[in-house]
Amino acid sequence: MIGVIPLLLIVWLVVVLVQRSRRTVGVGGGHEHAARRFVQYVFLLAAAFTLATGLAQLVGAALPVETFAQRRAVDVALGISLTVVAAPIAFLLGRGVGRRLRTDPGERASVAWALYLVIALGVSLLTAFTQLYAVGRWLIGADPYLPDLVAQALVWTLFWASHVRIATDARLRPTAPQARLAALFGSAVGLVGLAVGGGGVIASGLREVQIQILGPSLIEEDLGLALGSSLILAVLGGLVWGWHWLRVELDGEPDVLWHAYVLLAGVFAGLLTAVISGGLAIHSVLQWWLGDPSAVTAAAHFDALPSQLAATVAGAGVWGYHRSVLDRRAVRAEPDRVHEYLASTLGLIAAAAGVTVAIMAFIQGVTPGALASTDASGRNALIVAATLLLVGAPLWWLFWHRLERRIATGDEAERASPARRIALVLLLGAGSLTAAISLAVILYVVIRDLLERQLDLTVLVDLRAAIGLIVTAATVATYHAYLYRRDRALLPVEEVAHPRDVLLLSPDGRTLVSAVAAGTGARVHGLHRLDLDAATDTDMIDVDRVSAAILASPFDRVLVTVDREGTVSVVPYEPV
Repeated sequence: MIGVIPLLLIVWLVVVLVQRSRRTVGVGGGHEHAARRFVQYVFLLAAAFTLATGLAQLVGAALPVETFAQRRAVDVALGISLTVVAAPIAFLLGRGVGRRLRTDPGERASVAWALYLVIALGVSLLTAFTQLYAVGRWLIGADPYLPDLVAQALVWTLFWASHVRIATDARLRPTAPQARLAALFGSAVGLVGLAVGGGGVIASGLREVQIQILGPSLIEEDLGLALGSSLILAVLGGLVWGWHWLRVELDGEPDVLWHAYVLLAGVFAGLLTAVISGGLAIHSVLQWWLGDPSAVTAAAHFDALPSQLAATVAGAGVWGYHRSVLDRRAVRAEPDRVHEYLASTLGLIAAAAGVTVAIMAFIQGVTPGALASTDASGRNALIVAATLLLVGAPLWWLFWHRLERRIATGDEAERASPARRIALVLLLGAGSLTAAISLAVILYVVIRDLLERQLDLTVLVDLRAAIGLIVTAATVATYHAYLYRRDRALLPVEEVAHPRDVLLLSPDGRTLVSAVAAGTGARVHGLHRLDLDAATDTDMIDVDRVSAAILASPFDRVLVTVDREGTVSVVPYEPV
């Protein structure tokens, strides 16, 4: 308690300063408002979280459980301490914040208020979600009863609900665009729960089919509990996702934050999950039939197959749904291109990895004197390569062929797309960097063995990864370099037919700049002449004549002067 007293004094001092800052409104108060909001909302957030933690301790101590009395006393003491300290601070700060929000529209538009709600809603939602899932597992008998989980689920759910009510109140609702991060975060949490839970339900069904066909696996699993846990997770995730996405964000303004959620949490995450899980499933099947499986029985070898297939279905469902959300628009936009370039890049990476592994397996198989390995025949490595190619090559071709077909038909918007330029530059740069590093590794190993007089054909085995990488990376870099040069050559080139930088010295340099810039398309910097009277001489300036004189100059940078009679003089110059 002695250690808590200084903290309480600091908190009380902050509260007093915040209360006084409310009465301080005047010229130059912008920085004061920003500092006041930062301190106010940080302390309000800390007080609210501390109060919720203390209440959860008290509720957990009040629930029946067989435990030691001393432990119960510890929980009660901690809960009372946190509640007594945090409750008055949260009440005072909350009342002051509410009063200001109702009377000052600028407070509702502040980023600090929006971020407070985003953090409060996000933390409480995530905590309540995980605790409710744990309570659900207890209800079906998968986990033991723990009163702390029940208490936290109850308190944090009420905490979240109270802040939802605040965020939807017309008098308190934040108007800053950052406020929608709360709904998008909730959509992502719900989507993950729904996808993982739905995949678990599918996996439980496939597991039952697998047992009927191949027999039980080595690890016994209660399919009823697994199915129940997955159903609970799917229901919770569906409710959270439906509340945040279907109710709020599906038809919301498609701004940068909205598109970032759809592309990253929906399209990219779903496609990546489907590709990886599908690849693992294909590899498992090919290794059993064509390779050298490590497991003796089919039940043991295909133990993970139901989960892999379920993850593939769930990922494909998430990807397909969010792709349909993007496709609802009649006009093709930049986010659609980002989606297609992401998908094609993912497929290209998988296919390039497959080619690299195939080259490595080939080198190890043909090199005389190569050391024996667990994959002496090289079949497993070739199966890995075949899996990567089967997954990556069709995915890359599906999207890249469609993109190149638009380029071939003369789609200038596609050729000039920022998504295309960024994709080409990144792939060109990544391929070049990988090839350069691989070349450096090859030179290092060869020169080292040459100096040590140990250079022979077995060095190829040590360098098989670098050789495979340099072949694939150089191919990728060369191909995208060709595309980049082709696109630049086909884009229309605008020749500079008039000056691009203009220094305009005139009696009315402040208002003439915008008119001359609009008439010439150049960057115009105005200089106001102090030796002439702008009030009497401005009417003599002919804007069209000034613009025509600038456009007639063949130089890139010019200094333009306008005298008392309106005479225009254009002087080219070069910075020194």
